[in-house]
Amino acid sequence: MELLGFEIKRKKKLRPAKPRRYVEPFYMPRDERSHQFSNSEILDALRMISDRLTAVRFTAKVRLIFTDQLIEFVQSHTLELLRRLFYEGYVIIETGAPTSPPDNDCMPANISPVRFVTGHEGRSPMRVSDTFTVDLPEGQTLMLSTCMQSTGHPDAYFLRDKLEFLDTINASDLNLIKNYGALGIISPEADSSVAGNFFDDEDIKTMQENYRRMYSPSRWSMFFAPRPTRFSAITLPIDALKLSEKRLYCLQAIYTALGIPKELSTYFENAKYENRNAAELDFYNSTIRTHAGFCLKIIKKLYESERRRRAYLPQNEFWFDFADIPAFAEKRRELVAADMELYRFWQEVAASSPEDSETARIRMKELIENL
Repeated sequence: MELLGFEIKRKKKLRPAKPRRYVEPFYMPRDERSHQFSNSEILDALRMISDRLTAVRFTAKVRLIFTDQLIEFVQSHTLELLRRLFYEGYVIIETGAPTSPPDNDCMPANISPVRFVTGHEGRSPMRVSDTFTVDLPEGQTLMLSTCMQSTGHPDAYFLRDKLEFLDTINASDLNLIKNYGALGIISPEADSSVAGNFFDDEDIKTMQENYRRMYSPSRWSMFFAPRPTRFSAITLPIDALKLSEKRLYCLQAIYTALGIPKELSTYFENAKYENRNAAELDFYNSTIRTHAGFCLKIIKKLYESERRRRAYLPQNEFWFDFADIPAFAEKRRELVAADMELYRFWQEVAASSPEDSETARIRMKELIENL
């Protein structure tokens, strides 16, 4: 199109770019859907472990981008890792691989992320003649839980009766609360001398609405009778059912199976502040140390699996420690003070007893290494 000797071109209208869709898969165990109440208790218990597990410090002797990715993956997915091991008894983890060797000793930044393999992407391990067999493509690694290796079943399999019992108890308790019935009966005064001594339907409806609005938003209500009515109380043997005691029994069994001290849970009476520090130390030294060791085994196995595929990766060592755990700070100070006192003792022995100086020197060297 021309106008006054100038050519005018119509500019195409640019369409806004479509937003990029990012899908983050999440883990939904099959057994969890069948448990209406106990899955939340299991989730809370596993969170108690994962929250402390994320505070454990994992270290590689030779730090590479790939080692950082492995450690970051394990520490940022502790809860999912624990849930997979509890419900399934295994995890399948895929590590990405670069297309060409890097120029330096570090992995390239465009390496595929480390991720779990779920559902149709991977096949479940099959038990054949007391062994597990599974066909995995290159780059995928299978890790079995200790319970799965020993028995062929995940931890959830041996707790299924406790979980079902806990669901039954909670469902019974909830039904009692929802369907307890009328809290009482309101009726006119039983005075035969007064004519027309009764409530009509409109009066009953108005009083019921006023009562629910002011006192009872739930299903518990007051029954209104139109005429003087005899009230016979129906008592439910709720105390005899001992639902709270049975519920605590199930929770205690679950916590014991997962290695969680009762002192760390508010469900139990012995959860007091003076017991928490000792229980916290025991929790770290037993349960958390065991799970940290399993995470360390995962990191080592993933690294060695990738190292067989990529020869440029150097030989490496991994370890973990509790250096950043607040629960160990006071205990560490006590141990350091005791070691210092023992060091001064061996110093005096070396100065006063020349025949024991060699033994004292060895002991002092061990104490220095411990410090």
